Amino acid sequence: MDLVQRFQKKPRESVPTWLLRQWDSGAESIMANGPEISKLATMTVHPALRWRLYTGIQYDNENHSIIDWLMAACRMVWPNKSDIPLHTGLWSSTEYLPNYIRELGIREAIYEDSFDSPDTVRVSVEMKDLILQQAPSHLYGTLVSILNPVVA
Repeated sequence: MDLVQRFQKKPRESVPTWLLRQWDSGAESIMANGPEISKLATMTVHPALRWRLYTGIQYDNENHSIIDWLMAACRMVWPNKSDIPLHTGLWSSTEYLPNYIRELGIREAIYEDSFDSPDTVRVSVEMKDLILQQAPSHLYGTLVSILNPVVA
């Protein structure tokens, strides 16, 4: 399977979900220079992201991981993290919560100077609010008691 197919954004997949899938597929360990990343620009159907990746051809000698290229493109397209579109709709079970937190974590990581993993990002007040806004009503009280101690 070629890299474009491997890292292709799925229809209706949110950007944080897509980036998390890239991370989980090893995009942080695959290095590419500007001309190489411009050839991979078709991995996204988002016009502004595709353009940002395509213009990577200007940076001939700079090698970065695919995830670094994608996060840099996201910072250019969405200067504020609150502008990045998230998956909308309530999550229905606690089984989905860890993945949703990781998606929010990768969204936070786009704007952090140092990033190790979506699993190590501290839960911010904004992340807590988004988790509670999307939570099923029967889990709200439990989540409030769990999330309050971990807010950064």
